[in-house]
Amino acid sequence: MKRELEEYSKKIYPFHMPGHKLGRINVLLDTNLMKIDTTEVEGTDNLYYPEGIILEAHKRVSKIYNSEQSYFLVNGSTGGILAAISAACSRGDKLLMARNCHKSVFNGVMLNGIEPVYLYPEYIEKYSLLGGINPEQVRIQLENNPDISAVFITSPTYEGFVSDIGSIASICDEKGKILIVDEAHGAHFGMYDYFPKSSIELGADIVIHSMHKTLPVFTQTGIIHINGKLVDRDRIRQYLEIYQSSSPSYVFMTAMDECIKMLAEKGKELFEDLEKNLRILREITNIKSNIGVIGREIVGKYSIYDIDLSKLIFVGKKTSINGKKAENILRKKFMLQMEMPMNKAFLGITTIADQEEGFLRLINALEELDGALWKNICEEALPLNKITQQEKELFDIIKNKISILPEEARNKKWESISLEDAKGRIAAANISVYPPGIPLLVMGEVFSESLINYIKKAIDNGFFVNGIEEGNIKVVK
Repeated sequence: MKRELEEYSKKIYPFHMPGHKLGRINVLLDTNLMKIDTTEVEGTDNLYYPEGIILEAHKRVSKIYNSEQSYFLVNGSTGGILAAISAACSRGDKLLMARNCHKSVFNGVMLNGIEPVYLYPEYIEKYSLLGGINPEQVRIQLENNPDISAVFITSPTYEGFVSDIGSIASICDEKGKILIVDEAHGAHFGMYDYFPKSSIELGADIVIHSMHKTLPVFTQTGIIHINGKLVDRDRIRQYLEIYQSSSPSYVFMTAMDECIKMLAEKGKELFEDLEKNLRILREITNIKSNIGVIGREIVGKYSIYDIDLSKLIFVGKKTSINGKKAENILRKKFMLQMEMPMNKAFLGITTIADQEEGFLRLINALEELDGALWKNICEEALPLNKITQQEKELFDIIKNKISILPEEARNKKWESISLEDAKGRIAAANISVYPPGIPLLVMGEVFSESLINYIKKAIDNGFFVNGIEEGNIKVVK
């Protein structure tokens, strides 16, 4: 395994996670990792009851993010999301949540016996992408469901689209509801003016960051921030103990602390370099004939309040492109691995660890994709402004009929059947295309013909679908 991973890092330039970009920034340079891989003994402190070196590290985190209280997450943002939901809601409560949340949010709902009330992002038909959450939708749902305990929003989305968190926070404050924001892809927010403000600054009560997604630290590292008076902080700590390891990694925690120190000392310089490279790439892409990259022109539409310009969403200018075909060509011909292919786009993630050499390689590859290789990735039968019936149905796919609550579906007996025979059956497991891990179907929801067709197309196009094994899916018996 070690040899194969080292070979990958030698050959491929990564426009994907983690944010250290295969060690291009190493915050633990010249450190023997075994020497700092310790446990809770005298002098090493305790993650869940910090009084010494971990407490001081937490204070450094709070200072740079301007949060009231912060904890390291060593089980990724998933552990923080589960702890936040469990602390904010009791069994049987209602959670107002965006339907495009990560699967860990749906797992939190299921584990706690919570009834979800969904907020639906706006749909960008032109690119087959999901936009932001309209604050007025939040207000309406809270007024229609006064017994909702908390609100859960994902912002930014995987593609970098930011909702109007300031307005949503004001509405939640007015109604006395806890606002939890999954800002996993925005750990760099609020640190440099080229990027959006953090939800912490905009009034959210709980904010979860995946440090490893956009900052140079190990996969599985994150932070949870707690602010305001609505959140029971003891419950947060208790649930962090439950959902995270009782033997937290000191290597992870040290790496996060060193990253925070680096950002405090030379973050401005690193972000300036990233901005310079992004501006050059975006300017060059803007004059291409066929391939474009989504920018600030989308802000103010589809309930998108802001956009993270470090996310590169490549789309067709005249004709739709096949994201999977584009990704394959970039990998095989140019040794560039993107983060995620999509139906009509492909996504690259950039961070402060990216180097000019990587941007130049991508610019050269785009030159060929835009010219000689264009016909290999464009969907000639699908002009950009012509939307197929299947795509019109895509947004409705996630508005599935809810038959029973997720917890009830989990506790029912289940059977395995073929996807072909699933129409009308109740899902006993979540179905999601990964990445980004947003469930197309949540346990307790009913399989529709449109959904089945969409899943088939995803499989045919080479996408990995969680919840399907050898063509079979789990349904309530």
